[in-house]
Amino acid sequence: MKIRVGDKVRHKLFGGEIKEGTITDIEICKLGTKEGRTVTQCDLDKHPNVVCDIDNGHWCYASQIIEIINN
Repeated sequence: MKIRVGDKVRHKLFGGEIKEGTITDIEICKLGTKEGRTVTQCDLDKHPNVVCDIDNGHWCYASQIIEIINN
């Protein structure tokens, strides 16, 4: 799955709540970290540890993305 800055996504918070928002930043990180190299798009099949900032005030790991609403 590929994601890009500007994609609208549905993601799950750590507490289980589902939120929607637009990706504003993507960082490819080393395993166990939350900060890394900023990119504008990413293939999640090639980079398993990715953090996304969302315009709804939250951030998530790419594994928490449930669905890309528009790509």
